[in-house]
Amino acid sequence: MKRVKSPLRGTGAGFFVGAYNQKSYKKARTSSQIHRVAKIRRTQILIAMNLIRAHDFCLVVSMTDFVTWPSDEGKELSENKELHSVLNALDIYIDLRTLHANYFERTPIGSGDVYVYHPNKDSTNIFAVDLYRGLTDQLDIVSFAVRCEERCLTVVRSKLRSFFDQASCQVHYEEASYSPRLRKMIDPKTYPVIIDESGYEQQMHDAHSTQQKQFQGLSEGE
Repeated sequence: MKRVKSPLRGTGAGFFVGAYNQKSYKKARTSSQIHRVAKIRRTQILIAMNLIRAHDFCLVVSMTDFVTWPSDEGKELSENKELHSVLNALDIYIDLRTLHANYFERTPIGSGDVYVYHPNKDSTNIFAVDLYRGLTDQLDIVSFAVRCEERCLTVVRSKLRSFFDQASCQVHYEEASYSPRLRKMIDPKTYPVIIDESGYEQQMHDAHSTQQKQFQGLSEGE
């Protein structure tokens, strides 16, 4: 039983062009040759970045960033617009205010599980959130991960970046073509995970089987 601690950063795009260009620069004898080789290198890196596109995203922020606080007293919380747009693009329909309430009202400190949401069994779109509450965490830090299909990649990347840039606690942002952190987070074989500081046995819950049962009481005001 393990707990993931270290994220993998970056996509690694362009890594395979280095050796070729080192040799090319050594052979270049004129200024025009150097500029030509540099142009080739830039082109190769751009091609590599298009071929190795990031579909995995891992973020660490505060749970308070999932919602927008009303400016007027008496008004209710609203969902964060950027994160709500991400979920819509993924065809995942959950209420971020419910997640917020579940974290603060139904998750004792020193506990909290991982919830994995996806539109259907055939889709590769995923939204996974870790609701563990640390014993000494005063900022209500949570981590979540997104995996998206090519068709919604542009929207998802843009909205996630905007969401993170506006977050009150910008702890970590990662995008990768393959993220071990995301894969371990959604792998049932990883669980239960023993949290060292509290001894809590963290479980993973699949949205298809637990979403309605887990959050039904909150939506009904119980």
